Parts: sequence; structure tokens; C-alpha cells
Amino acid sequence: MSRRIAAAAALLSLLEPAAAWSKEKPIPTNRIFLVGDRAGWVETKLEARPQDLVTIRAGSQVCFSGGSEESCVRAEGWPRATYAASWPSDAAACDDPFPEWSHGAVVAVIGETPVLVGKQTSVSGHEGAVRVGINDCSFDGELGNEGQFSVVVVVENPGAKAARSGRELIDAALEAMGGKAIRAVESLATRADCTAPDGVSFTTEVKSIFPDRTLFKQSSEAGSAEWLLSAEKAWRIDRELGQRKPDKKAVRFVRGHEFHAMLFELDERFSAHTVPVETEDDEPRDEPQAASADAPLQAASDCLRVEMLDAYGAPAAVCLDPESYLPVRLSYQPAGKKKEPTIEMELESWTEIDGVQYLETFTLRHGDAGFTYDFVEILPNSVERAQFREVSEKTLRDIRKRLKKEAKGEAEDDAEDGEEAEDGEESEQEEPSDPGLNRRAGTGRSDLTRG
Repeated sequence: MSRRIAAAAALLSLLEPAAAWSKEKPIPTNRIFLVGDRAGWVETKLEARPQDLVTIRAGSQVCFSGGSEESCVRAEGWPRATYAASWPSDAAACDDPFPEWSHGAVVAVIGETPVLVGKQTSVSGHEGAVRVGINDCSFDGELGNEGQFSVVVVVENPGAKAARSGRELIDAALEAMGGKAIRAVESLATRADCTAPDGVSFTTEVKSIFPDRTLFKQSSEAGSAEWLLSAEKAWRIDRELGQRKPDKKAVRFVRGHEFHAMLFELDERFSAHTVPVETEDDEPRDEPQAASADAPLQAASDCLRVEMLDAYGAPAAVCLDPESYLPVRLSYQPAGKKKEPTIEMELESWTEIDGVQYLETFTLRHGDAGFTYDFVEILPNSVERAQFREVSEKTLRDIRKRLKKEAKGEAEDDAEDGEEAEDGEESEQEEPSDPGLNRRAGTGRSDLTRG
């Protein structure tokens, strides 16, 4: 995680312009950090002054008590009033840094002043280095944590002259897509008919339980590929063979295909920043960076462009319609491949369901290759948690043994049928063998599918 933070800080230092034009009115500083899976504070490298406004937001979830599903909490943490009774082993193991605040909540320290963050907080009047962490004391062993909170830290001077900042534009985009109604969407299942550059058709299916569980599948006539994502872990699934292989590199790949989640979580997945722009009267002002005529995303007068960074420090950008504030373009880096061309999405049409605007059609460009996506199914709050039940290795071994045993039984039956056929006409008049073995073999596979 330290490497990611270092890379993000180095990249942001290149993207953020010097504030020599107004030392007393610096532009906002906005960065993303990951906390929750290890002890200690995360140093943000940000300094606050008494006149600065420090805003901290947190998203995703963390599961404490060894990663138990029942212990999963959002950034607000587990209420202190019921923590000891609900998790006596955890409570007895050690004392949280701030025992009066919820267990597992996102917290911060500005200088020497502790701050309860939860989902979001804004404070001023404090001076010193900004550090973020989680209100927990056990990070390893049976009581360790799984998952990470994505934490955005913004330090700004509210008195600075500014046009509409990148953060304000992101808030406007979220409001245009549904605002509070988006928070009512706890799960989402989508299916899209897609076309590749060579004209080949394929299907993309995404089933998500927010904030961090996803089943992703792409299918064509040539076959299919499927992954299961849970927090920061991914598995490649082969349901026919009853196999589930860890695939760490697939985490960012699958996240990059959660198209609707990326849009609904712009404020959690990305960190927006702004740059000073010289006006005709040479007075600097703070506003989102505009794309030039030859930029990858064309954004002249028809688009409000906000430069961003993802949680790994890679550059990204979103372009908004100046009237509706709905996103019209989104660009981001492929999964961990900095040398590859940026992925660019042209968002073409939206459909409304229960007050929420869902992306319906778009074109995805990766270098010279273009893909089209047409969502034919968009089903909010329809995903069953049981679909994400992880199959244990013992269960997988049992299924494979049963399949081998049944396959061996079929082979023995075939051998017996061959011997009887050689006995003469009488064997030829016998009824065909009962296909029950085939049905049972199929049942074995469907059991794994349900798991």
C-alpha cells in the first residue's frame, strides 16, 4: 500500500500546478488513501493550517473479526453501545485507540487533534499533519481485518477565489444521476449485448452487491470467462470443472468493468483536482482543467472536464454535460498497464429507473479498438447474496471426486454393455442403459453452480 500512496503522491505532484500566484490562497489539495487492513496511521503528507477547511470522506467496507461476513461495516463502524455484546472476543482482545467511538470507524488526527470521520466530516481550526486510520486494535490473526476503506482527504482555504471546483462538479454529476436515490441501490444486475472491433458479438454480465462484491462474466460463441470479486480478492471460475483459481491481477480488471458502479461512486473511486487558469484580465481563478482540441477526450464548449486520480494513483477524467451535468465521457487507465492506451468511454444514452439514471449505451475505445455496449437488462436490488457464497476447497474436492467416481461408473457400464453385445442377439434386444448416471453427473455440476 505504501508504494501505491507514494506513486499517487508523485503523480499528483506533477499534475498539481505551483500556487506561486497566490501563496495565501492555495488551490485545494485532494488525495485518496486506503486504510483498514493494517495497524498504524497512514501519513497523507498533507498539512493543515487553522484557516483551512479539512474534508475527509470514506467509502467501501471492512470486515473485522477475521473477515467474518457478519462483522462487515461501512466507514461509520460498529456502534459502541452493542460492540462488546456482539463481539466479546474482539472487545476483550485489546483496546481501540478511541474507545468512546464506534469500532472500525474511519478516524483521523490533525496535528494532535483526533477527529471522528465516519462517512464524511469537515473541520477547521486545527493545525498540523493530517493522518488517517481505523478505530481498531487487532489487525492480524483470527481477529484480523479484510477489505479496505477508500479515504479522500481535501485540504482547502474556503476564502480562496474559485469558479466551480472539480469536487462541486462531481457532486453535481452524482445529483444528476439520482442523488440520494443512488444510495438506495444496494445491488445491481446488468447484461449488455456487445460488439468487438472485428464484428464479433459477445455478452457482458455484471452482478454486484455494493460496495465490493461482483460476479463478472463475458460470453461469446468461442466460450466464456467468469470471475468472482470479493473486496480485494478475485478468483477465476470454471464451473464445468469445479475449479476456482485465485487471480490477484483480475481485481483491477473486474473493477474496470463495473461501469455503473464507477459512475455512481465517482466521489469514492476517484480523487478530483483543479488547476489555476489565467483569464483575459490576468486574474487567476480555480476551475476544472479544460481539454485542448487534440486531447484524447474532446471537450471544448460542450463539456466540463474534471481531471482525477484513481486509488492507485493512475490518471482519469470525467466530462459532464454543461446543462444536465450527466457524464458524457469517462477515461481511465487499463488494469495496471501504464504503457497501454487510456480507456475512453463515450456515454451515449441513459434510462431512468426509480429516480436513478442508468447508463444504457456507450462506446468504449482502447487505442484503435472500439467496442459497443447496449444494456438489455438493468435490474436494481435483484442480486441474492447467496450467489456470492464462496465454495470451500473441501467442497470442491468432494465434487471432483464424485464426478470422477461417476465417470468411472459410466466407463464400467460401457465395458459391460460391450461384453453383453458379444454374447449374441439376446443382448441386442435389451433396453438401453438408464441415463440416471448422466443426470447425477449433471447434478454435481449444478451443485457447484449454485455454490
